Amino acid sequence: MKTLNRIKFKTIGIFLFSMLLVASCSKDDNGGGPEANDGFDGSQSSIETLLGGAVLDSLIDLGMEIHYGSRPPIVEGQYRIDPTVLEASSVPGDWIGMTYNSVNFSFSNQNPENLQVTFDAQEDLGYDHEGSGSFISGNDNSFSVFLVNESELGDGYIGETIFVITGTIVENGLTDFQIALYMVDNAGHIGSIPNDTGRIFIDGDGLVEKL
Repeated sequence: MKTLNRIKFKTIGIFLFSMLLVASCSKDDNGGGPEANDGFDGSQSSIETLLGGAVLDSLIDLGMEIHYGSRPPIVEGQYRIDPTVLEASSVPGDWIGMTYNSVNFSFSNQNPENLQVTFDAQEDLGYDHEGSGSFISGNDNSFSVFLVNESELGDGYIGETIFVITGTIVENGLTDFQIALYMVDNAGHIGSIPNDTGRIFIDGDGLVEKL
């Protein structure tokens, strides 16, 4: 049975926090059910089961590249996104090209058998996003990582969010990098981005450096 990761805003950090905030509908096929992570094999169908077909379609329509497959590269290591730039958004009022603070993040505990990996992020201001288990797909040097979260939005509101990270391993880091945030259910929290909207960020110089 699936247990969603829990994120608290007091630790999520300015970058990840700001991904969830409004810049200026109800869920349909939202995925993330009790058996959503059973039998994940990196195929399109298993990713649809994890995220929900509507969410996956929305991210693809927004410009997110998804790498399917059961043989992703080993991505373990520490990386830095600098500068962090908004590439695409379905959030009303967003400004494409806006720069956010830089982010250090890492992948660890990658398991090729069950396609799980641990994601951690820390930002320049010292806030962090710790130890979230996620799934990885891909082939050759390209990969996608999927993280479904219960997010503590504040004032007792518990929402559901999805992070997707995609890229290609090169000698000194990652290219073709994107990190997306999709709001499945903001639980009515005022100030969060609307349900069924998302944002995609990239590294502004085209290379996420390996530290």
